[in-house]
Amino acid sequence: MCAESSEAHPKSAIQVRNRSMIDRADLVVCCIQHKSGGAYATIRYAEKQGKKIVNLADEN
Repeated sequence: MCAESSEAHPKSAIQVRNRSMIDRADLVVCCIQHKSGGAYATIRYAEKQGKKIVNLADEN
């Protein structure tokens, strides 16, 4: 658990934790198949931060 999410409101703690992980990452590996939901929102945040993203769902 990251410090930021432990201090956040319970309904937003997961999003706070996900953004914290993205902020610390150089490479983001995911498996996103749908363009909706929390994981998709996190990947969109990573894109805006200019992170390198590897989506395993896109691999053949």
